[in-house]
Amino acid sequence: MRRFRVFLPVLALGLLADQLTKAWARGALAHGPMPVLDGTVYFQLGLNPGIAFSLFTEANARIVLAIAGLAVAAGIAIWVARARGAGPGTTALVGFAMIASGASGNAIDRVHMGPVTDFVVLQVGSHRWPTFNVADAALLVGVLLVLIGGRARPGSGRGSASASGPASGL
Repeated sequence: MRRFRVFLPVLALGLLADQLTKAWARGALAHGPMPVLDGTVYFQLGLNPGIAFSLFTEANARIVLAIAGLAVAAGIAIWVARARGAGPGTTALVGFAMIASGASGNAIDRVHMGPVTDFVVLQVGSHRWPTFNVADAALLVGVLLVLIGGRARPGSGRGSASASGPASGL
């Protein structure tokens, strides 16, 4: 199945990159930050018990968030598998796989450790973005790729982009 020859390797590589970089960060950054790009990018260990911007930090939210992340990943995999016809294009498939890997990577942290390991910090002037990780970046890039390449609607048989051009309205 063509879809899974694209989807599964991207999912596996994203998950592997996320888990390896988080393991590295927990060891290498335990004693302080590491500059990467002259005050703009640096690595600093952060343990986030919630989601973006430290929302949902209550102790019982950890399990709910882990289940939600795994459900998103499983739902995407099932949706891709059941796509009729050609299904989503390669760009959208890569995006869906990145979303699934990001959701799974952070869910693994929540189940295994409790908080999610964040370590990438971007700062421009006085503006500092919230600390993030490879899974978070995969989620963001995945959503963008789905928006760019997600013209076909798997399973519907309708509203798909034709071979001659994009769907109307795009």
